Amino acid sequence: MATLLTNRRMAPELRERVERSVAGRTTSHTKPARFRAILRFLFLISVIATIVWTFSHNRVAARELERRRSALLSELRTHGGSLDVRARGAIAEDEKFLHDLAGPYEGDVAAFDFQAPGALAQRIVYVRGPIEAFTSGASIQNAAGASLDEAFVRCLLDPPRSRKERDVLSKARAVYAATAPLPNVYRLYDAYAAHVFLQPAFEARVRAADEHELTTFEKRVERARLGQTKSALAAQLLVAVLDEPGDLKVPADLDGERPHDVRVAIVDLAGSKVLFRARRHVDPSGWSEKSRVEFASAMDSCALAYDLHHP
Repeated sequence: MATLLTNRRMAPELRERVERSVAGRTTSHTKPARFRAILRFLFLISVIATIVWTFSHNRVAARELERRRSALLSELRTHGGSLDVRARGAIAEDEKFLHDLAGPYEGDVAAFDFQAPGALAQRIVYVRGPIEAFTSGASIQNAAGASLDEAFVRCLLDPPRSRKERDVLSKARAVYAATAPLPNVYRLYDAYAAHVFLQPAFEARVRAADEHELTTFEKRVERARLGQTKSALAAQLLVAVLDEPGDLKVPADLDGERPHDVRVAIVDLAGSKVLFRARRHVDPSGWSEKSRVEFASAMDSCALAYDLHHP
């Protein structure tokens, strides 16, 4: 490599050493500069690629979030669209009747024929609880949550063959062993569960939800089984059992049953009128000690249902 540090008068060996030295220094300075330039270029490319990927990923995530939101809103509207005006106002009507039934007893009503074909084949919403629980909307909802598909309603639809202990006990045992739901009976709690999700306020929450909230709403709606529970809002009959306080002077059986009065009502929700109202006394002491150890409450309930069918 030519350089000003050499001339023709220098010895050839010296000139060659100087030129080699200069060439080495140039190469050593050039290589790091090129390497740094390549690194800067690669870094720029990686930054651009990251920005492009992030933008693309966010767009895909946003589209997926909106797809899920639209699907959930569509499901809610489909379920809600299948309900008429009466069904949409069912909770308020149910609570009004229950509140009135828990007030001062207004006497028996016997406009319902238990023996008529299909009398209890209509869609029924059912609730049972202590009478003091039916004083407000919040307490009624709590009572509905604690009210299960229990002996009275099963024996009401399929009563014992007789009121003899062996028949009542047999039915009580069958009730306890039953696992299949009654085809036309829904818990009042089902109506509450469906009602919450089919209101405009819940739709508004879904529209404003972020990804985490939307996931929570999706799971809650799935657990609510709206395809089934919304039928409770469209029930034709309300069957309510209100237990008055028991006689505290008498020891309770193992399941808590003791002598007490029970109010039973059947309400025509379509016609907004009470078809049946009765107040009956139940007392587990009428059963043998062996039977009532396990089944006192169920036997009282099944016997009460039998009595309504055979006044």
